[in-house]
Amino acid sequence: MRCARCGAKNDADAGFCENCGKKIEAGEAKKTKVKETKSKKSDKPTKSRSKTTKLTPSPSDYHYGGFWIRVLARMLDNFILLIPNIIIITILMLIVFGAVYNITDTEVIEMMSGIGVIISVFIIGFLNLLYFVIMDGLGATLGKRICGLKTINQDGENLGIGRAIVRHFVYPFVISIGSFILITIPGLGPLLGMVLFMIGYIAVCWDPRKQGWHDKMAGSFVVYKKK
Repeated sequence: MRCARCGAKNDADAGFCENCGKKIEAGEAKKTKVKETKSKKSDKPTKSRSKTTKLTPSPSDYHYGGFWIRVLARMLDNFILLIPNIIIITILMLIVFGAVYNITDTEVIEMMSGIGVIISVFIIGFLNLLYFVIMDGLGATLGKRICGLKTINQDGENLGIGRAIVRHFVYPFVISIGSFILITIPGLGPLLGMVLFMIGYIAVCWDPRKQGWHDKMAGSFVVYKKK
């Protein structure tokens, strides 16, 4: 312990200071120990831990794409897909006509032609759906790019293929089932079914973040690209 008068260091059980001869009281020894303990703590280097918060882009930082600009982007996409769709239909119809060329039975020809049309519609629908899923998942369809739009998630990053599948396939599938059930109801059923199917997309008009129901289900936002 240290002497309160001269500060000399003494043994713990010393009654007098070896340097100046001052009597060391028991209470003084305790105070000295406390001071030494505090000084030791203060001598230790303090490590400051600063917590860093990772900031990610938020959709609120963007200007949301409204209803009509998105309609225009969709029309451009449909126009872009028109030529490949015509080519696919032509190829499939040539295959069907080649298959029934030597068949004389009218009923068989009609049946195979009907099957060909159904297969053509299914293939074209699937390929078009694949186009929207892949392009939106990677950032934007060609129509959106022309209009200066892109599709992002809540972190401001590209939507991703998984969320794009929900946006373009899961939501339309679920809402179509609900619409079909309403259509079977006599009276206003067909009208209610059509309203249910359309209202989810028209919701973009009044939603503060311009999200349709398909956007909310997928966690997607359509925004203008930053310049």
